Amino acid sequence: MVYTTPVFISTVVAAARTGEFTDLLAAGLLAVCSFILLRVALTHGLRLVEHIEIERRVQTDPLTGFLNGAGFQKQLDRALEPPSVRAAETGNPGRDQPPYMPVSTGRQAGERRAASRREQT
Repeated sequence: MVYTTPVFISTVVAAARTGEFTDLLAAGLLAVCSFILLRVALTHGLRLVEHIEIERRVQTDPLTGFLNGAGFQKQLDRALEPPSVRAAETGNPGRDQPPYMPVSTGRQAGERRAASRREQT
């Protein structure tokens, strides 16, 4: 969202240079919309940073900075959950595979292809 603001502002400047009333009106509306968009994006970003900071404070002891009971329990739960759940959280399902699934390498695939060709001939 924030990256579109310069595009809106440059459009405002280009439209305002013509000097016609409709172009000036459109430029004003675009300027207002771009500033509203920028404000919403910055407000959302600040709220996200505050939320992360509050979550960190809840999970650590203020005197030592170490994990407290709630933080330790959350880290323990995350460490003990299956790899498929962790992969779903990160959006990378191929990264953490369960130990019972063999990873196919290029060499194994080449050997299977060669074996299937030998069987065909």
